[in-house]
Amino acid sequence: MDIVRKEFENRGIQISPVSLTFYDEGTAIDMILRCKQLGYKIVGIDSFKIEGITTQPFMEHSIDYLYSEYGSKGFGCWDEAIEFIKSKRKYGLVFDIFYNEMEY
Repeated sequence: MDIVRKEFENRGIQISPVSLTFYDEGTAIDMILRCKQLGYKIVGIDSFKIEGITTQPFMEHSIDYLYSEYGSKGFGCWDEAIEFIKSKRKYGLVFDIFYNEMEY
């Protein structure tokens, strides 16, 4: 487990029995800020809706920064990722944050 996931493991929403972890808006933003401190690029965010025992992915509310205008130019996409998370507030989603652990 990498340093960021280890720091936030107790703040995640655990989905069993498949051992998935998702993060609410505030925790997702805190993770992005921690990645920024470490120089880890945000490469994508997947969004999910949890209702009872059902976890529904929402690709229309997910984003890939790896090949985006910002990501392809070497930017970390931290501010864009935070704004993206905030823009989904009304949907009641949880998130999985993907980042590159290599420092830039």
